Amino acid sequence: MQDFEGEDLKRKLSTLDHYSQQGWVYFNHSFYYISAIRKSWKESRDDCQKRDADLIIINSKEEQEFARCFKQPTWIGLTNRESNGTWRWVDGTALETSYLQDGEPNKHEGKD
Repeated sequence: MQDFEGEDLKRKLSTLDHYSQQGWVYFNHSFYYISAIRKSWKESRDDCQKRDADLIIINSKEEQEFARCFKQPTWIGLTNRESNGTWRWVDGTALETSYLQDGEPNKHEGKD
């Protein structure tokens, strides 16, 4: 059993190292890619999907604080485009507003 656990740990550390070297950040059992290139929400989502990922879906206050720690504007995976004005995460789940700052979601610079 111990050999299996050791191999599993090595595999996880190797994965962490691999993604970290490519610019991904690890937080709370997930990897996040923060692009240095300014793009629209749609362009950012397309870029994420090309990386087999998606825009961040905020599931907790801790994850919200993590997303805010980057000193640059960051797109999140929240949209009202496909659901007739109802805010939903890109995975289709409903918005839980208890994690968002007062006044959010809003339209940053007239864009959602």
